[in-house]
Amino acid sequence: MKRFLIAAFLLTCMGASAETIKMKDGNLITGSIVSQTEYILNLTTSYGTITLNQKEIEEILPDKHRVVLKGGSQLIGQIVDLDEFNLKLKTDDGTTVNIDMPQIVSVETYDYDRGENAQKEFVEKTQEKTAAQEARAAAIAAGTASAGVAAAGGLTFDNDIDQVFDTQKSHRR
Repeated sequence: MKRFLIAAFLLTCMGASAETIKMKDGNLITGSIVSQTEYILNLTTSYGTITLNQKEIEEILPDKHRVVLKGGSQLIGQIVDLDEFNLKLKTDDGTTVNIDMPQIVSVETYDYDRGENAQKEFVEKTQEKTAAQEARAAAIAAGTASAGVAAAGGLTFDNDIDQVFDTQKSHRR
């Protein structure tokens, strides 16, 4: 019965695949890819759906699992094959290991993330940035804000040029 439960759990885990996205800035985000184009990737996380720029993504990491065996040893890798008697696991060094089901104590999804809070903060910042962009676009469409031309450092020539020149004028005195 225990073998059947472990096999059922593993099949469920393999079916409900979550991807881990490694960003160029080092952040790791785990979620399900909703859609992907050449330019963006939409990812549903436990904190909400976010849109990632493909240029900011370093790589999409493969799903990994931690297999705990009787005696306390652990193996981490990708599940290659599974039946009611054996689990085949490919480890990071490329070795494929066959594990008898009776030897398995538990199987869990391997957590690439350095911590739950890091992912939560990244998703919240991304959602805030998207909301700010949408609010600005709505304000421009409503005529309450100027579209401006974006410049380095987040300045817009139409909105912030006076601040730059006023600052420079005050330094010349």
